[in-house]
Amino acid sequence: MPGTSHNQSRDIAQQIEQDNPRWIIVFGGCTTQFAGFPRFPAPPGTEVAALYPAAMSGRMRKTEPPAVPGVAAGAPAGTPELADDALRPAAGRARRRGGEIW
Repeated sequence: MPGTSHNQSRDIAQQIEQDNPRWIIVFGGCTTQFAGFPRFPAPPGTEVAALYPAAMSGRMRKTEPPAVPGVAAGAPAGTPELADDALRPAAGRARRRGGEIW
């Protein structure tokens, strides 16, 4: 992002991810772009990229499946109690997904 240091851009990516727990957000130092990878079931290779953080939100919303009343985001059908626990990042940089760290 022009006029912003890489560390500031990484902080912005972290904030976008905290605001959008269904996504993993990174800032690419070489590409100087924000990239988002879904934590919900999506076709292989699904990602969203933008030069500016403001563009990420709209692009992520267009990519997300519609909300299903009574079912937590990313939960398999019939498991509304799964909620956000599977979507929260684990300590450090590792991410927890279905009990596995990846």
